[in-house]
Amino acid sequence: MDDLKTLLEKLHYSAAKHLLEKIDDGTATSADFTAAIQLLKHNGIQVDIRETEDGSSGIMIDDKTRALLTRRPSDDDYIT
Repeated sequence: MDDLKTLLEKLHYSAAKHLLEKIDDGTATSADFTAAIQLLKHNGIQVDIRETEDGSSGIMIDDKTRALLTRRPSDDDYIT
């Protein structure tokens, strides 16, 4: 069971890393962005745009997303 968990962690990490690299280097297609959005949604990451009291738009970021925005994981964070 540990081997399966490790394999799935590697797959998840590799997919996320590949999508982020494509987005960062400007080669991401609309399908890549869709896949990245789905990956975030499936992992409970959400950002909502809401109207503020003064009528302007504001981005509401949950704590889980805020933590991801403040630090990008490195390869050392994952089992290889």
